[in-house]
Amino acid sequence: MLVRVNLNLARTTISKHLASTTAPSSSASALTASWIAPTDTSSLRSIFKLRYDVMVRETKNSPFDQNHHCVFGDEFRDDADLYDSTGHLLVRVGGAAVASVRIVNGNHEKLEAESANWHDHRSSLSAHGVVDTTNIAEAGRLVCSRAVRGTSVTPLMYLHCLDWYLKNNVPTLTGIANTEARPLIDHYKKWTKVKRVTEEPFAADSFIPGRKLDLWHLNVGLEGSKERDSFTVRNLVPAFVACGMMKNPG
Repeated sequence: MLVRVNLNLARTTISKHLASTTAPSSSASALTASWIAPTDTSSLRSIFKLRYDVMVRETKNSPFDQNHHCVFGDEFRDDADLYDSTGHLLVRVGGAAVASVRIVNGNHEKLEAESANWHDHRSSLSAHGVVDTTNIAEAGRLVCSRAVRGTSVTPLMYLHCLDWYLKNNVPTLTGIANTEARPLIDHYKKWTKVKRVTEEPFAADSFIPGRKLDLWHLNVGLEGSKERDSFTVRNLVPAFVACGMMKNPG
């Protein structure tokens, strides 16, 4: 019972912290992170322009040219960005867009790999013990301006995304990553319990020719389950601690 009470206290404390970062501020250097409504076209455009700046304009030898299917002038976007069920988190410093991430809700739409016929995520997840492969969601399109890299922005975004899964009661977090990221993810998986689903990487040539990706998943668990408690201890609490330990931008 004591453990349960402490976990509930941790969740309440984290929820209050997240709420404080979403509140508008008049400070010129204020750090805010907010989920963008599908009707907020101005904020969505800020996200798409930020992606273009980070992934195309500021990247040496960027694989994305003006003919790429995700490039529209000075914006980087695709169909999944415009789903009503897609979550877009936008981080601003002093009102300027500095970082963003999206979550595609697999309860309502196909995930990117499914739409592009890169990989059958749901069959692979089922083979790895995920019981309900309809109730999944995928985080991706993470971008950060150079000015905020190495600050509290990254753990804050991670924390907001984890909170999104809790509030939407989605028990399975999925993500795809370049095969080059395996050593880094393997380093953290002993704490986070993230698992690689794909034994062999799959190709995403329609996105970047020659790109090889792995599918990963994290068990968030349902409310009141042991999996949810483990998720809180191994993911929510460490991300919250990291937010406090790392410097804020500005």
